[in-house]
Amino acid sequence: MRKRGGRPPRSHAPGERVPMSFRVTPELKRQMDAAAAATGRSVTAEIELRLEQSFRDDRIEAQLAEILRAVKPASPDEWRRAMGIPVLQ
Repeated sequence: MRKRGGRPPRSHAPGERVPMSFRVTPELKRQMDAAAAATGRSVTAEIELRLEQSFRDDRIEAQLAEILRAVKPASPDEWRRAMGIPVLQ
């Protein structure tokens, strides 16, 4: 493998922000601009928050799937009981 030229990567301090560059559709940009304005955040802060939330949601979804696999009731009535929904007789 050929060694890349240029400046060697440096380490970053905890909490330090690093630049990211990517393209989005005009509609997504409008949505992010509107969301940032509505919350009083910068567009960068809004993007960062939403990315963090998506990773958190992924973790929660994985944990929930694991829990559901562990407590998988055998019948629809058992599901209803587990969720506190009345079971019709």
